Amino acid sequence: MLMQRFALLSILLLKHCRKDLIRTLKQATYNQADIVRGLRKGQQWAQLAFYDLYFEPAYHAAYRISRNQMDAEDAVHEGFIKAFAKINTLKKESAAESWLKRIIINETLHTLKSSRLFIQLAEDEEEVPKEETENDLPTLKELNACINELPEGYRIICQLFFIEEMKHEEIGQALGIAASTSRSQLSRAKVHLQKVIRQNLKKYEREL
Repeated sequence: MLMQRFALLSILLLKHCRKDLIRTLKQATYNQADIVRGLRKGQQWAQLAFYDLYFEPAYHAAYRISRNQMDAEDAVHEGFIKAFAKINTLKKESAAESWLKRIIINETLHTLKSSRLFIQLAEDEEEVPKEETENDLPTLKELNACINELPEGYRIICQLFFIEEMKHEEIGQALGIAASTSRSQLSRAKVHLQKVIRQNLKKYEREL
């Protein structure tokens, strides 16, 4: 792990101090398969190319969940370190981005649990409220904005399910809960989300 941290530090230094190398890499026609093969060999050019290629989507995924710049940056930093260390667990080179995003998301959730109070999703037998049918469906951008207005526990599970498209088994593993708990908590979150969507629609109608 110490060697992986050193590798990432070297990449960050290269980004600031070796602009000529960065220009060369960007002009080269390396494809994803070339980069992954280079990572498996521990080649620094491949680490830099991988970092440049996926930093932005990785950061956005972390920030959508944490809603905090420092937490997102910490999660991305640790996530890339783990990705370099676990590169041999990547089965399909074409799945590199989704594989990395799962690592980043798990690291973001770990950062949230470590840095501040994280709303635990308790396993309980409360009746799940009935969802209401909405005729006017929000756009993805509107949905994301509405999700961000939810309490943290509901917001996170909605982000993982709707935006990151994770399955309940994956959510349960990431949050340390059963898949059935993820399903019931998502149902509760949907009820809250529908209320936020209705409120925002009414607000929009009043402004017209």
